[in-house]
Amino acid sequence: MDLNFGKKLINQKNFKDAETVLLQLLKKKKKSFEINYFLGLIYFELKNVKKSSFYYNECLKFQPNSIKVLLNLANLQQSLGNLEKARKIYLKILDFNRNIIRAYYGLYLLNSDYLEDSFYESILEINKNIHINIIDKFLSNFLLSKLNKRKENYDLENKYLEKAHLDCFKSRNEYNLQSQHYYNNIIVKYYNKVKFINSNKKKKLF
Repeated sequence: MDLNFGKKLINQKNFKDAETVLLQLLKKKKKSFEINYFLGLIYFELKNVKKSSFYYNECLKFQPNSIKVLLNLANLQQSLGNLEKARKIYLKILDFNRNIIRAYYGLYLLNSDYLEDSFYESILEINKNIHINIIDKFLSNFLLSKLNKRKENYDLENKYLEKAHLDCFKSRNEYNLQSQHYYNNIIVKYYNKVKFINSNKKKKLF
């Protein structure tokens, strides 16, 4: 068993078996960012937030400024209702990287007032970046619409909100295309098609 096998189990939503594999790996290799990270993810899915928090914090011993770990910790605190702790984590992320759109979005989800007007230029720069993925584009357009609404710039609000809806549709369409590709090129080739049994035979009446 190796880490890739553990990841495969996680992708299959088989969290209990993945937990067993990763704990065994951790005994052999105690100093591992990845193993601790995936254990944090597993325990969050298993609703064991105490253990999830422990392993995510173990990750920070290796990489104190890991964006993905800090975002997960903020989400964990938010799920517990610890809004101020979550807010501090999001702000910590933005202190050393102003280009993390999910931190701005996380603040907005905590409280729309946490999305400060001073963030506008940073979010606008993210939005203009041609290399960002479709989800980040959607989030930046959505947040820009909310900031313009606050300023009563309703034309810009509608402009960005329309773009956000279009980006959301595109992201779902990409997912659907990937699913269709998987079906067309993998499922039908490697798995037997469903066979229907002829059920039109006359049934005896009792």
